[in-house]
Amino acid sequence: MYPIYTFIVVFLLINITYQQSVSQERKQEFCKAAQTNDVLEEVLPLIRRYLETESEICRQRMDGVNAKLGALETELEATKIHIKELKEATTTPALTTTTSNGPLECDSGWISSPEKCYYVSSSSEKTGWDSAIVRCIDLGAKLVEIKTDEEASSIMNLLPGYKAMN
Repeated sequence: MYPIYTFIVVFLLINITYQQSVSQERKQEFCKAAQTNDVLEEVLPLIRRYLETESEICRQRMDGVNAKLGALETELEATKIHIKELKEATTTPALTTTTSNGPLECDSGWISSPEKCYYVSSSSEKTGWDSAIVRCIDLGAKLVEIKTDEEASSIMNLLPGYKAMN
């Protein structure tokens, strides 16, 4: 019987030692958890502010992307109009025109030649090609397409006088 009591006593000592060590480990875990909680309470507001700032930057970038998308949609519409005009020009038979020796009567601000009226935009009206097409359509005109050297020469001869007027 003596050996059984020894066994029980040894078992109890081992069990008590184990429980004390586990308790000590758990105390350390609880301390670490409490410290972690304190750190989180300090860091969370910083993380929130960082995320709010990044979110605002993303919103601003998205606004920029949407603005560019709108500009591209406008250019696309202008290109569609130009394509339609080109198709019409290739399918519409050429009209016979009579030319006179004198210049045409053109609206104010337009340059007249014997065959056509030309509008030359001012430097404040400079724009891209697609926007220029839309502007011409708004004016009831077409963007000039120079087809011959004679036409180019004629236009160039008209321009110096126009530049002097601006």
